[in-house]
Amino acid sequence: MDNGHLCHCTVEKRICGPLPPIQNGHAVSRNKNRYFHGDTVRYECDEAFAVVGTNPAKCLHGKWDLPSCADGCARPKIPKNTNSDPLKSRYNYNEVVSYSCDSRQHKTKCIRGTWSPKPDCRELCPPPPHVPNAAEIIEVRNYENGEKMRFTCKEHFLLEGPEEISCEDGKWETPPRCIVEL
Repeated sequence: MDNGHLCHCTVEKRICGPLPPIQNGHAVSRNKNRYFHGDTVRYECDEAFAVVGTNPAKCLHGKWDLPSCADGCARPKIPKNTNSDPLKSRYNYNEVVSYSCDSRQHKTKCIRGTWSPKPDCRELCPPPPHVPNAAEIIEVRNYENGEKMRFTCKEHFLLEGPEEISCEDGKWETPPRCIVEL
């Protein structure tokens, strides 16, 4: 009570029905047909699947907040001539595989049935080369093999050479030039 005012608290009365099924998983215990606000129930996923999201499931305001089961991954296709831990035939969601190419260490992670990044031993490219009188490159980062960079020249300059260059095994193709418009 504060200065003669009464606080009124109400208990959430909405009820959740029976536990709904989830794809590739199940509730660990189903002992009731009615659950009250705040009740929780643990879920498990079938083999080769992993729980993603809220676990245990929660009854909130008359609705279930459920987890899901994410697919695992088949053995990653690690490039030949690399060193890696012994590979399993199946991996769970979020499992990581490490491998090395020459002396460089790489990692790939199982995310919803695919490996990310895709296992590859080719070098990343540094940020693209600076081309005088070209529009500035806004995103300064390393680029994956096969990524492309497009160049445009500033006003009163013409592009000489390719408009676009690619990252190939850690090196950029020869960039264009921006020459003065005549």
